[in-house]
Amino acid sequence: AFFKSEKRLESVCAKQFRKGKCIEGIISEWKKLINQNDTNAKYRYAQLCLSLKTYGITYYNAKWKATGRKKLEPILVGITRDNIIFVDPDNREVKEQYPLAHLTRWAAAPASFTFDFGDYREKYLSVQTAEGEAIAQLVAGYIDILLKRHKDGGVIVGGEEGEVAHEEIMGAIQGTATHSITTTEFGGGLGDGGSTAK
Repeated sequence: AFFKSEKRLESVCAKQFRKGKCIEGIISEWKKLINQNDTNAKYRYAQLCLSLKTYGITYYNAKWKATGRKKLEPILVGITRDNIIFVDPDNREVKEQYPLAHLTRWAAAPASFTFDFGDYREKYLSVQTAEGEAIAQLVAGYIDILLKRHKDGGVIVGGEEGEVAHEEIMGAIQGTATHSITTTEFGGGLGDGGSTAK
């Protein structure tokens, strides 16, 4: 009932999300919050936002050749602390997604950016963008964090609910080495030619 009027939809939802599956999902989640007090409704809303795949992403505008297409199409390149996501700018549908740990190399140019996901993707993934340097800096920062976590060891816990945490303990191994020299009464010390005559 609340969402029947276009005027009300305008107040709570961007134009591109007012039709199709998007609005159905919004209404479905909204119905779950109807009979809750303000505090609980806000808490549930915050939980819902945090659970979205696209929460916490830094987006960059780009163009790419989608699989099977010849023309360049707009795409949003999203970077999080764990993933690199390619999202349709019109409906926010995730087109491709790769863990940041799968990124083996990257290259920024003035008008493009290229990702190399090694064995996890057949070809390099190149996008045309004027924001290549900013993407490179963000990716390098997240890679540094991943490397530091791995170097420091300890517990690394992801933010996903239901994930199993794996603990890696890394430490230096220490040992003791000894070196000894044995001499006899008959042979003299080092450097004296073995003479002990008096």
